[in-house]
Amino acid sequence: MFCLISAIAGIGRYGLLTWVPTYFTEALGLSIKDGIFSSILLPVGQACAMFVFPLITDKAFKGKREPMLILASIVTFLGMLCFPFIKSQIPALIMLFVLGVFAMVTGVIWAIAGDMGGRAFSSTIVDVLDWAVYMGAAIQAIIFGFVKDTFGWTAIFVTIGCLYVILLCLTFFARKMKTRRI
Repeated sequence: MFCLISAIAGIGRYGLLTWVPTYFTEALGLSIKDGIFSSILLPVGQACAMFVFPLITDKAFKGKREPMLILASIVTFLGMLCFPFIKSQIPALIMLFVLGVFAMVTGVIWAIAGDMGGRAFSSTIVDVLDWAVYMGAAIQAIIFGFVKDTFGWTAIFVTIGCLYVILLCLTFFARKMKTRRI
């Protein structure tokens, strides 16, 4: 279950990293240099999430990881639906930072790996989940290239949003699963 969640996280994360600079150049009319520079807040937000998400899950949710995945899925879904309607650079930059933070759910996934594997096997579980993230990253280039050429820019953002709804559903299933600590 968590491999699927990780793969969706990889599709969303790398989908945004790959396609947002192109979106800025094609849809907002920025130069390639400005488009790439404008998208820098996305990885900055993602970096913040790697530190903030585990802290929030430990302090605010008392070690429960799933509420943070649920919150991140909902915010990412709503952000993805709003993003195509942003037509200027400053609101897009703010939205990119917010999406960078909330779409980067791997900070929670790595914490789950530690919960599942304990001290002896947490790195092995992280490696398996990391493999799933990168499989999702590889798949996104094929998926979103087809989606953009067939349906346009809005469809890319809607597709990412829908993937986070699937991530939300998988989180509810995973929440009910009993994980056995090794």
